[in-house]
Amino acid sequence: MNSAQAEWQLVEAMKRLETAADKVVQTNGYTGEAKKMRLLTELIKEQIRNENSMRTARPIR
Repeated sequence: MNSAQAEWQLVEAMKRLETAADKVVQTNGYTGEAKKMRLLTELIKEQIRNENSMRTARPIR
């Protein structure tokens, strides 16, 4: 799996999480569970924006 496929899968999973969070809010109100789901969504969005797919380790000399 390349990075583009992985990012696409992550974005799709994030959309499902947002939809689930909206359903929880509609049925139960803004509970602790809904808050956690929204926080997780925001953390993932930040990670996607700031992701650097280049290798982070220096080559061994």
